[in-house]
Amino acid sequence: MTRFKLLPVLVLILGLAAGCGTSASAPTAHAHSKKTQVSDSAPHVLSWRSAPPMTINPKDNYVAVVNTTAGSFTMDLFASQDPVAVNNFVFLSNQHFYDGDKFFRVLPSFVIQTGDPYNDGTGGPGYTWPAELPVPFPYQPGIVAMAVSDNNPNTNGSQFFICTGPESVDLNKEGMRIL
Repeated sequence: MTRFKLLPVLVLILGLAAGCGTSASAPTAHAHSKKTQVSDSAPHVLSWRSAPPMTINPKDNYVAVVNTTAGSFTMDLFASQDPVAVNNFVFLSNQHFYDGDKFFRVLPSFVIQTGDPYNDGTGGPGYTWPAELPVPFPYQPGIVAMAVSDNNPNTNGSQFFICTGPESVDLNKEGMRIL
């Protein structure tokens, strides 16, 4: 199992539910730097022209360790079911893209959302990629999924959300992407 860290995601995580697990036998790769600040209020935003090449092995298991100001949690990444999503997530994490991001959308009975360098829901990595449909798992508390804009499955980028409460099951009718 491959393990890597995201450092630090800021903001209190409310109601993070079961489903985010870990395995003690996985090696860990560490991400240590924070985004370079160009001023006190604007982070240096990393951007690419296209999605990264496939570098993960979809047959391997991947676990992300997310460190926040409210503590740490792990996310199992489903590489065999969503290889492009997991490859993208691992690439961005290894590039320190998520370092310092906040959970800008916190709805405890529904989801918490992050992965935007502007921390307001408008940013991304500079590219998008199509979703791997249909979704392999139902939305429920503990599931991590890629966020898309305007329910368009071809707008995956860097933003993701974690289902945190009972209202997240309503997403099963809308078809967003699970990571």
